[in-house]
Amino acid sequence: MVMTLWSKRSMTRIKAQSPYSRMSPVRFHPGHYWNPRLGDQGNWNLDGSGNITSAAWINLLAKIEPYSAIRGLTMRASWTDIQPTSINDYSGIDFLEALCDDLAAIGKRLIIHIPTRTFAAGTRAAPVWARTEAGYDGGDHPYSSSAVTPAHNGYNINWHTPAVAAKMADMFAELATRLAAKSNFEGIILMETAYGTKIDLGPPITFNALSGAEQTSYIDGQLSAISQVKITRPDLMAIQYANTRSELPTYIPSLVAAGVGLGGPDLWVQPEGNAPTWPENTAVWTTTGNQGSYRYYHDYRNQIPLLIHAQPDNYRWPTKDGDGDYVPTIQELIDSAKTAATPDLQVNYLIWTDDPGGDANVTTGVGNYPAFDDQILAKLAEAAQTADPAGGLNINYPSDYL
Repeated sequence: MVMTLWSKRSMTRIKAQSPYSRMSPVRFHPGHYWNPRLGDQGNWNLDGSGNITSAAWINLLAKIEPYSAIRGLTMRASWTDIQPTSINDYSGIDFLEALCDDLAAIGKRLIIHIPTRTFAAGTRAAPVWARTEAGYDGGDHPYSSSAVTPAHNGYNINWHTPAVAAKMADMFAELATRLAAKSNFEGIILMETAYGTKIDLGPPITFNALSGAEQTSYIDGQLSAISQVKITRPDLMAIQYANTRSELPTYIPSLVAAGVGLGGPDLWVQPEGNAPTWPENTAVWTTTGNQGSYRYYHDYRNQIPLLIHAQPDNYRWPTKDGDGDYVPTIQELIDSAKTAATPDLQVNYLIWTDDPGGDANVTTGVGNYPAFDDQILAKLAEAAQTADPAGGLNINYPSDYL
């Protein structure tokens, strides 16, 4: 049985009492969007020193302005960025409002990502004040990407802690309320469903995995936060990233019931006839049993916004962790996102992460990676991507969010 937003067990409180409804047209401007690259998380320090300098920001705007196929920009904004000093400090939204104004001046839109975790042991997911806030249990916790060998890979927000989940829902409501006033603000993406394995730092580092109940609360907390966007401002787009291997037969339908779209943090491509990296994401949609998140793009197209993110990992080296020897081209990534080719996604939104190359080429073992951003921009200048505002992607409006 598909659980709706309001029947799902252990659901963190939702601020509004009325259910989500489409009282006004949803902002829906499908197409290609650009994401400035800086590590795995923050985009606010494009200069590498902790801030977006005027020069770096001007250069970025100048880079994307000439390309009509680039509908807008996506930027990461962490919990720390948005609420830097206290529980009532939302000063980071001032910065996002300013970004909207600058993008509006060049005819571009803004989507923001809210990351849920960091990818380095020295970086925290929760702001300093949240780590001592009563009931927050530290605000975040260290995790390991491996469930076999414990290693400190970063910190994850305590979505399973009720006070933290409630605070995040409050923050999403504040973001939606203020940013919706900017007509070129498209919506909010929540990253992402993977929670890794909770660890104790020791020494030695040992596993302290989330219990089954905590895992359920973790997912419920995320759902309550991203759903708050649609409850607060039904006209905004809201997207949840579901990791490629996520087997979420109840969670993704719950997103649909809440009017939330489906996104993916990676675009993994295998050519027709090759064994897919993960069998649960095969294009044979009639396959029974566990299915990965790509399956749901097929099931829910034209019902909710669908988005995929093409990361440098997706075209720099053989598809995912050495599982095969195939390196897709930029054109193949575009084809897989907008046509019926494997993996048959037909998305509305395709995000490209800027990749200037230059570092050591681990695919060939020789030389450096080329400037992939030049290759991507050249493709976005072609007629197939400039013939319509959506850049050739699926323009079918989600006809029924409920």
